[in-house]
Amino acid sequence: VKRLEVCHVPFVLPFWAKDLNVILETQEEMELYTNILIEDLSSKRPSLVLFHESSPNPIAWIKSYFDGAIGSLHVLEEHRRKGLARTLIRMIVKEITDVCGVPPFGNYRFDNKPSICLSQSEGFVMQPLNYMRFFWNENST
Repeated sequence: VKRLEVCHVPFVLPFWAKDLNVILETQEEMELYTNILIEDLSSKRPSLVLFHESSPNPIAWIKSYFDGAIGSLHVLEEHRRKGLARTLIRMIVKEITDVCGVPPFGNYRFDNKPSICLSQSEGFVMQPLNYMRFFWNENST
């Protein structure tokens, strides 16, 4: 287990984009999301990556966001159902609470039943959200 680092971005980015339902069609889009991921990883927020002894590439990873949210959990298809996601969740929860001092939580797509079930089995409690998100528009002033 290591910290997810900038050198992992080329491998992780396509999976991250797919998990977010983002299609990276142009070089400009690829660069934008690469920079976002690099900036996020450079923030020193908790993130973890697992490797298999037979491969230099990550087989599973998870990261956290500025507000304590856990996200971007991904396990390569051929390594699923082996407890890797559970291990990563347990480790990042400990790191977020110990290092960041904030209670961890997760935001999931409603159709991501495996992640929801896994989180609930690890003690997370689902809470309904009744809010709207507002984004700053710098051109509105």
